[in-house]
Amino acid sequence: MLITMGICGVALAGFLIGLSQTYMMLIAFLVLMGVMGGGYHPAAPPLISASVEPKKRGRALGIHLVGGSASHFLAPLIGVNVLATVWGWRGSFIGLAVPTAVFGIILHVLLG
Repeated sequence: MLITMGICGVALAGFLIGLSQTYMMLIAFLVLMGVMGGGYHPAAPPLISASVEPKKRGRALGIHLVGGSASHFLAPLIGVNVLATVWGWRGSFIGLAVPTAVFGIILHVLLG
């Protein structure tokens, strides 16, 4: 639950950042994004450890860590080079919020 709340919260904050009208709104929504994203990271490794058999646990944790690191590389490429070029900086936040929200909803359904 904490994981899906964090992911969906990051998506919501991304939408709100893209819609922000003042500098203070932008700062508030960036803080919200950081707080919501912070809920995901401490909860994910214990969930992986509890749900994956010991023999495959190292691989599962490795995939999780690589996925997180890859997002630090891929999100700016997609957000800046594609979305921001077409729709500006607001579009990059909104555009990246869409797949984040979809992933959060799918994960919520799968985790129950």
